[in-house]
Amino acid sequence: MIFGPRNDQSLSVRRSPMVGESIKSFVWRLADVNACSYGDILAFLGFNRQSKPWFLPGSRSEQDMYSSLGKALNVSESALLDVLRTPELKALWAPSVKGTSDMKVRAIRMCSSCVEETRYHRQAWQHALYCVCPLHQEKLIETCPHCGEAIVIETCVGGRCFHCASAVEGWSRHQMAMPDWQSQVNQGAASLTTLKRLLNMAMIVIRSDDLFTTDMRIREMRITETMALMDKAWGLLHSDTARQQLRDKLSCRWRKEIAIIGEALPLTLYDQADALALTAEQVTPPFDMDKNVFSDRARALEIIKSSKHAAMQCENVETHELIKLHR
Repeated sequence: MIFGPRNDQSLSVRRSPMVGESIKSFVWRLADVNACSYGDILAFLGFNRQSKPWFLPGSRSEQDMYSSLGKALNVSESALLDVLRTPELKALWAPSVKGTSDMKVRAIRMCSSCVEETRYHRQAWQHALYCVCPLHQEKLIETCPHCGEAIVIETCVGGRCFHCASAVEGWSRHQMAMPDWQSQVNQGAASLTTLKRLLNMAMIVIRSDDLFTTDMRIREMRITETMALMDKAWGLLHSDTARQQLRDKLSCRWRKEIAIIGEALPLTLYDQADALALTAEQVTPPFDMDKNVFSDRARALEIIKSSKHAAMQCENVETHELIKLHR
C-alpha cells in the first residue's frame, strides 16, 4: 500500500493493514507503533474512546472508520477496502443479505496456529459460521486454554494471553474437519442462498423462540452452540423427510395462534419457511433429523411468547389474555 504525503491529519507512524485484518486489530497495531493507547488512537480518529464501537459490516461506524483511517494514512478508502475486505470477505459479509452483518459475534475468536505465524486478528474469525480454520483444520477458540479467560484483540496482536501472559506458541490445538455448512458458506457469492436458508432454518425450527432475524441473538452465541445449531439446520436443509415434518408442524403450530391473534401474526415468516421447505435442493441427506425436534410442546409456547410485540398491535381481548397466559 502506497501512502500519500503527510499532512495535519496523518499519523506519525503509518503501517499497512494485513490482508483480511479486522478493524480493531489494525487500530491496535497502529496504537502500538505510535506508542499510545487504543483509546488515544480512537480519539485521534474522531471516535469516542468510551463508546466502544463494534464496526459491524455495513454499519455507520465501520464506514466512518474507513474514512478516518484513509485520512490518517493518506490513502483512498478503496485501497483500504482492497486489503481489509478481500473478495471472499465481501461475499461473507454481504450487507445486502438481511442478517449477514448481524452474524458478527461479540466474543473474540482466533486460530492459535494463525496467530503463531502472523500476529493479527482476522475479520473472518468473527463470522458466526466461521468456526474451523480452513488453513490448519483447527477449531477456533474463544478462551485461553491456560486460564480460561476470554480471548481479546491484544492476544492476537501480542501473541500472549492478556490475563495470564501465557504464550500462544505453547497452547494446545483442537484439530477437526471443517463442517459442510462452513465449506458452503465460505465459497463466496455463490453460497449466499445457502447462507440465507441456514439462517432461516436455524431461526424458525432450531431456535423457535427467536421468531425474527433480528432476534436470533447469534452475536451472543459461542462456537460450540453455533456448531450444534448449524449441524441441525444443515441436516434439515438437506432432508426431504425433515422438510415434510417442518411443513406439517408449522401448519399445526400456527393454526390456533392465527385464530386468536388474526392475520396480523407475521405470516410472511410462515410463508417463507414453507417456501424454503418446498424449494430446497433435492439431495441425499447426510443424516435425517430427529423427529422430536419438531414435537416439543415448549417450542410452541416459545413462539407465542416471541410474538408478543406483533400480538400487542391487536386490540381484541383474546390477544391480551393470550399474552397474559404465557408471560
